[in-house]
Amino acid sequence: MLELVPNRSVVLLIDNCDVPLLYHGANEQELVICRLLMRGIFSVIKRHSNKFRCVVVTGETSFRKLDLDAAGNSFTDLSFEKGFAACCGYTRAELKQYFVPQLRSAAAFRVDCAHEVVSAEQVEALLDELEEGYEGFAFAPDAPQLKVYSPEAVQRFLGAAMT
Repeated sequence: MLELVPNRSVVLLIDNCDVPLLYHGANEQELVICRLLMRGIFSVIKRHSNKFRCVVVTGETSFRKLDLDAAGNSFTDLSFEKGFAACCGYTRAELKQYFVPQLRSAAAFRVDCAHEVVSAEQVEALLDELEEGYEGFAFAPDAPQLKVYSPEAVQRFLGAAMT
């Protein structure tokens, strides 16, 4: 099927690629099966690499620790490259820019007031609470302003803040 698409035209995201390995890690037989399946997937990607403009693989485990043999040795790990540090979540600045109504509503609920009267300090306090509870990911340890929060964590936090 990949033979039919133009070169450099496919963008692929494999999110949480290590979840099967983490989930089945206690069962050696299932772990072997997961690794074989993943090797197969990454072998196809490697074999047809000219078809991909971009392949993004996310997970909690370092890609090198997935033990995929040669199937994954052509990938470049950008995990701690400062230029890519904020691409996999929301920074605090982005939350303040794009989630104003949600942050104000959650802060208003917390302090029991109308969202129109929520102060910037109350929004900052709510964001401090997010940071304390969800920590975020720091892919550029030397640039703490680039700490990111997963969309799922932000959604959970804002939902919880309003209950």
